Amino acid sequence: MDFKNSPKKVRRVSAISQKNRDQVSKNKTIQIFNNKVTLAERADLVEKAITSHTKKMFFSRFENLSNVRKIVISWICVVSILIFSVGIFRGLSVENYSENIFYRGGTYSEGILGEVKTLNPLFTSTNTERSFEQIAFSRIYDIDETGNLKGDLAESVSTSDNYKNFKIKMRNNAVWSDGQKITANDVIFTIKLLREQLINPSGFKAWKNVEISKNSDYEFSVKVPSSSSSVLYSFNFSILPEHILKDIQIEKIRESAFSKNPITSGAFNFKSVQNDGDKTTISLVKNKRYYKGEAYIDNFDIIAFKDETKLKNALISGEIVASPSLKISEFSESERDKLKSRETNVNRGIYAFLNNSDSVLKDLRVRKAIQTGVDISKVRKEMEFVDKLDFPTLNQFLNTKDLSVPKYDFDQAQKILDEAGWKKNSNGILEKDGKTAILNIATTSVYNYKKAAEEIESQLKKLGFDVKLTVIDKDDKTGAFVQSILQPRNYSILVYEIDLGADPDIYAFWHSSQSGQKGLNFSNYNDAVADDLLLNSRTAQSSNEKKLQITKFTQRWLANSVAIGLGQTKISYVFRKSVQPYSANNTFVTELNRYADVIYWSASKSTLYKTP
Repeated sequence: MDFKNSPKKVRRVSAISQKNRDQVSKNKTIQIFNNKVTLAERADLVEKAITSHTKKMFFSRFENLSNVRKIVISWICVVSILIFSVGIFRGLSVENYSENIFYRGGTYSEGILGEVKTLNPLFTSTNTERSFEQIAFSRIYDIDETGNLKGDLAESVSTSDNYKNFKIKMRNNAVWSDGQKITANDVIFTIKLLREQLINPSGFKAWKNVEISKNSDYEFSVKVPSSSSSVLYSFNFSILPEHILKDIQIEKIRESAFSKNPITSGAFNFKSVQNDGDKTTISLVKNKRYYKGEAYIDNFDIIAFKDETKLKNALISGEIVASPSLKISEFSESERDKLKSRETNVNRGIYAFLNNSDSVLKDLRVRKAIQTGVDISKVRKEMEFVDKLDFPTLNQFLNTKDLSVPKYDFDQAQKILDEAGWKKNSNGILEKDGKTAILNIATTSVYNYKKAAEEIESQLKKLGFDVKLTVIDKDDKTGAFVQSILQPRNYSILVYEIDLGADPDIYAFWHSSQSGQKGLNFSNYNDAVADDLLLNSRTAQSSNEKKLQITKFTQRWLANSVAIGLGQTKISYVFRKSVQPYSANNTFVTELNRYADVIYWSASKSTLYKTP
C-alpha cells in the first residue's frame, strides 16, 4: 500500500485482540518497507514504530512499579531483621560462650624507682637490682607463694647433731644460660665468696665458721658452729657460676664483665641493659630450660626511673605495665580506670624502740608509763599501709591467746610517773631530783616513721616530757643516720623498721648479745631470762615448741616495756588491667616475693570459645 497515494487512515477495530493488532502493525510495517518510499518517509515510519514500542514496553509498565516497590521494601525489611537477629545471636554467643583470658606471650615491663649500678648479686643494693637478681638467679632455698621456705635448687635435706650438720641434695636439671650445669661446685664457690670481707662486709662473719664440703656433683654437706633449726633460711642467697668467676681476683669481681653481662639461671635470663639518661632498662627473656617450667611471658623488662613523676606518667601512658613504687591513691579517678592495685603485708615491723640504757628510760616505771600513756590507735591513724602489730614478732609465730597488750590509760600513766617521783614543774615539764625528763626521738623522713614520731612526740609532751625530735633525710648519702644515731644508740626512742623475715627466730633483734653498735637490738634490751627463751626457741625440735618459747619471751618483753609495736608494713603494687601479675592470695615475706609465681604471670590476652 502506498501511503502517499492513499493517505486514508486505517480504522481501529476494538474487537481485534492486542495480539492481532501487534500482528497487523507488523505486517503493515513489512509491507511499507517492501514498497518504494523516500528516506524521509522511512525515518518517519521508524520513529513512529519506536514511539509505539516504547509506550507499550516501558511506560505502560509504570503502573506495576508500586507493587514491585512494596515487594522490594518487604524483602529489605526481612533481610534487615535477619541480619539484626544474627548480630544479636552472635553477641549473646560471644558473651555466653567465650571469654577473654590471659594467655602466653608478650612483654611485661615493670617500672621501679631507683638506679642500676651492678647486675652482680654479690653487690646489689637498690630495689631495681634486687628485683633483677630475684628473677634471674637460682638459690638453694627460697620463699614460695605461701610465704614458706621451700627448696629451689635443693631437692632434699637431712640434719643431725641437733641442727649442726646438714646434708643437702640438689636437683640435677638446672643449667646456666650458657648451657653449663649448676652443681655443688657453684654453691661451694659462692659461700667462699660470702666469707670474704671485701665481698660481704656486713655478713662475712656469719659464714666465717661455716664448714662446707662436696659429697658429689649434686650433693654437699654443711656444718654450722651453733645449733639452730633456722639454718636453712640462710641459704636463700643467689648462686654464682664458678666456671665464669673462679679465675677473677676477689678485688676485681665487682668491676668484672660479669657485673654488666651476667650468666644467669632463673626464670628469666639476662638479655641486655640500656641506659637512656632518665631511665635504665634491663631486658630479660624467658628461660626455656628453667627447671620449674617455662614462663608464660616471653620477655620481662625491669626499668629503673630516677624521677617518680616520669615513672607515674610511664604507667599512665602504657610505657610500663606495673610498678611496686607507686600507690593507687596517687592517680586521678580517670587514670584509675585502666589500673588495678594490690596491697599485701610483708614481714616488716615498725616499732618505737625504748632505749633501756637512756638516763630517763632505764627506769622501768617510766617505760611502763609511756607504754600506757601513748594512744597507739591515734599513732596508727597517722600512718598509711600498715596493719596492727603489737608484739616483737608476727602473730602467726605466737600463741596470741596467751598474750595481752596494756590498754591506753592516760591517767594511769600520770599516776605511774608520779609514783616514780616525776612531778610537773610550773611549765608542765616533768622533773625529778632537779633533773628534767628529756626524751630524744630519732627517725628518718620515711612517711610512716615521721608521722608516727610526730604523733608520739605530741602525746609525750602532754604527759609532761620535754621532747626533742630529730628527723634524718631518708636519702642522705653521708651515712649520718647509721653513724650518728643507730650505732651509738644516740636516742631515747627510735622510730624505725626491722625486717622480721620468714623465720620466727627473733634472736638478732632482742638478745642482749646484739645490743652493741653492730647489732640490731635497738632497745639495748638486756635480760637473762629473755635471752634463755630466745636460745630455747632456736633449738626447739618442733614448730609448736618454738612458738611456745617465743610466746613466753613476748610475755616478758611486754612486761619489761622494751618497745611499742606500731604497725606491720604493707606494700602496694599498681598495674594495668591488661596484664596479670602475682595472685592476690599470695603471702609475702618481702616485696621480692611477688616473683614467687612469676612463671604464671601474663602480659597478653586471647579469646577462649566454650562449648554451649
